[in-house]
Amino acid sequence: MREIKLYFYKDKNLEDYGFIFFILGLFFLPSTILIGVLFLLPAFIITTLLRYKAFFKDHWNLPFLIFGLLILISAICQNYLLANNYYAIWDTKLSLIGLANWIPLIWVFWASQPYLNSK
Repeated sequence: MREIKLYFYKDKNLEDYGFIFFILGLFFLPSTILIGVLFLLPAFIITTLLRYKAFFKDHWNLPFLIFGLLILISAICQNYLLANNYYAIWDTKLSLIGLANWIPLIWVFWASQPYLNSK
């Protein structure tokens, strides 16, 4: 685990700022979720920009990629290819709304990995 006291020195790079945002986001998350998310979101964006090539190197990310693609294919098939026999009780657009729930969750899992590394 990184030592937090080293982050108060002058020489910082973008990865160090991401770690500081992540720690502050975790600190504020239980008390005020809005402030916690405002700190966590830049940390996840910094990680995405710095580690976008390392996504396929970690084998734990491959099942999440496969499940994300299956969810996307299922939503597209339900909305545009398959006939809806239950149109009175089921709206097919709900599967597209469900994508807005699961796809960011997969992204947050991947983006938080460098900050949770315990090596």
